[in-house]
Amino acid sequence: MKKQHLRIKNKNQKTHKNNKMVNINLDSIAKTAHIDLSLAEKAKFEKQCNEILKMFEQIEEIDVENVAPSFQPIEVKNITREDIVCNKNHKQIILSKDLEDGFFVGPRIK
Repeated sequence: MKKQHLRIKNKNQKTHKNNKMVNINLDSIAKTAHIDLSLAEKAKFEKQCNEILKMFEQIEEIDVENVAPSFQPIEVKNITREDIVCNKNHKQIILSKDLEDGFFVGPRIK
């Protein structure tokens, strides 16, 4: 699986353990999200983004070499029931004027 990295410009460049640059430009992100950030908010969000990136580094360190891919963490079996044909339209059939072999008949479309 090819790794993708967030490549955005900023003065505060950080390096991952893989020596790959990850730059966070909160101005660009804020502009895209149509929000105005103060300097304090930018500093706070930059710190939070760096913490998130550190969490991804921890995830990348996990050895999954001998682990089979899993799409469902809990094995789920389809619980099905047997289809039983029954006619639940008794009232509609009794009140209907136009029936043919147990089916409702509507007007012809021209």
